[in-house]
Amino acid sequence: MTSKIPEEDLIDELQRIASVFEGVPTKTKIDTDGEYSSETYIRRFGSWRETLAAAGIEVGDRVGTGSTLSDEDRRVALLELADDLGHPPSAREMDDHGKYGSTTYQYQYGSWNKALRKFGLEPGSKPVPERQGGENENPEEWTFYWMTHEWQETREDVLDRDRHECSVCQRSDEENREKFGVGLNVTHNSPIDEFESLEKANATENLRALCSVCHGKAVNGMEPTARR
Repeated sequence: MTSKIPEEDLIDELQRIASVFEGVPTKTKIDTDGEYSSETYIRRFGSWRETLAAAGIEVGDRVGTGSTLSDEDRRVALLELADDLGHPPSAREMDDHGKYGSTTYQYQYGSWNKALRKFGLEPGSKPVPERQGGENENPEEWTFYWMTHEWQETREDVLDRDRHECSVCQRSDEENREKFGVGLNVTHNSPIDEFESLEKANATENLRALCSVCHGKAVNGMEPTARR
């Protein structure tokens, strides 16, 4: 029973996750990397926000050494999630699926929408992509590529190849939507910045479908594993 777990143990574990991942803990990170599930915390404290408050983690706080994150760290994490989702993420999607929590961005830039716009994303929209050309062209600067018909076709090809299942644990797209509120992620095996062009980075052999749990592990440097 949840009530038998000492409150001190729950809070200590939450603060451990906050320190390890250098940011406000999200429910997904707790579920994938914590000793207790997010539901255990919510049943005990009433909500996720109240859980954070009980641990002394207020909305807007930069936890542990999270204050050392650079703009580039935040930019890459945000654009990677937008890439996987196929649209600019909401604050809740960032909390549930991103490398850093949304409050890290809200604290630094004033609001979630301001953070999106700082990195070239328009809240709730799917703008036409603009590629940065020139002598020092860099794939990471080609924002909004994943909003294009070209990327959507590539993404669908990967999902079809992987039978609309997580390539690691075989969680279906439908099951992922029911449990996490979003479809499967299509993500890169090797990071975009390791390639000389975005087209090579987005070759289907460098892409795979991952569920929210396996994707959360992958972006945090852990190897996703099959469900038992």
